[in-house]
Amino acid sequence: MVKRNVWERVRYWRARCSAYNPFFPITLRQREGLFQRIVKEICVNKERGIVLDVGTGTGRLPLLLAEVAPEITCIGIDLNAVLLQKAKQISSEKHFNDRISFLQADVQALPFANLSIDSAVSVASLHQWPDRVKGIKELYRVLKNQGIVRIWVSPMLMWLWDFFKRNLANCKDLKVLFETTGFKGVLAGSEDVFLRIFGRK
Repeated sequence: MVKRNVWERVRYWRARCSAYNPFFPITLRQREGLFQRIVKEICVNKERGIVLDVGTGTGRLPLLLAEVAPEITCIGIDLNAVLLQKAKQISSEKHFNDRISFLQADVQALPFANLSIDSAVSVASLHQWPDRVKGIKELYRVLKNQGIVRIWVSPMLMWLWDFFKRNLANCKDLKVLFETTGFKGVLAGSEDVFLRIFGRK
């Protein structure tokens, strides 16, 4: 049996509830409007190729993209095997396996070649990255030239996660962090209850 500390057990059981209890994932339903806006933005910009979803969870964003953008291939990554299992199940039921793949992977060590991803998205996972600089550098590495990164994160979750560390939950710090990595045209600002960061390689 795998031994887990208290916080690992909390995250594990929260993941199981989110994946399999239809009455639990209130947060996911709250994010549905945001997911739809992201899909609309990608479609309006007529983006093509491979979209990477970091912290995909049960794969809601890739599944929405697959429904309306057949010219796009999605890769969803997450560290939680329980959520990925549910994502794969839904993708298979909808017959999207030819355009969506889900991998257990860490943003700090992406299993992709340099210049192989057309755009990257992350919703509510940046606060969980242990080394955010390393994760952002990895996104920069795998993105193609002119590739786009879009990240949304809750400032409250950032603050809670960073309680004993330096708080990066403000637009100025996040903007500088992405610009230092090499991203151009970085925009950072508030959108609903999230901080949104946009940049281009």
